[in-house]
Amino acid sequence: RRGRPICDLPAEDVTKEGLLALCPSYELDTAQEYVHKISSVLQFGKDEGYLANNVARGVKFEKDKQVGPPAPVTILTPEQMQLGLNMAARVDGGRPLPIVTLKIYGALRPDAEIPFFDWTKVDWDLKCVTVYSSKTERERTVELCPAAMEILRWCYERKIQPRCGVASWAIIRMAMGFFDGRCPVRLWPEGYETDYDGMPHDVCRHTGNSIHHRYNPDIKEGARWSGDDSV
Repeated sequence: RRGRPICDLPAEDVTKEGLLALCPSYELDTAQEYVHKISSVLQFGKDEGYLANNVARGVKFEKDKQVGPPAPVTILTPEQMQLGLNMAARVDGGRPLPIVTLKIYGALRPDAEIPFFDWTKVDWDLKCVTVYSSKTERERTVELCPAAMEILRWCYERKIQPRCGVASWAIIRMAMGFFDGRCPVRLWPEGYETDYDGMPHDVCRHTGNSIHHRYNPDIKEGARWSGDDSV
């Protein structure tokens, strides 16, 4: 209907070079989404013995690096952290609280790691969680500070099942001082029109890295802890 011809391509003819050609033909996020879907199909073929390997695995698109000084990194203030955690404990029976705790203290990726978390991933003795990342396609262990473990144990003992839906996260963001139009209008605080900006990208993850750096200032160890392969 859109004037684009439909062409079938045998799975064995898919190449890494061909996948990389998706960008700049598409927006970066769209191209990455297509690659993830293609990878799922190729992985099935490999698992069933039809293909020798999955050429789409590990193919990533990155934005062109900008020349000049790095952009400033924003982290949450202690007051914003507390407001967010307080609201997470109030909405939806407290189910967002474990998720928000892991976002802030554990620097877990909201889309690639948080969906794979459940209580079986927590090692209470070693004070850490083990999570799978769909971004790196492997598991990583995240050591947590005492404050985070205390919150998680409080939730676990009360049999709170971790869940943070879109509406709950919008309410929590507004509580921290970041505007989110998905938050119910009745919960919009007075003065949000002039005082509230959107939440900075990866601010929770940056906050978690900052907290970990306080306990362990080694840069390479911090990169390992956060699952960053670029350092």
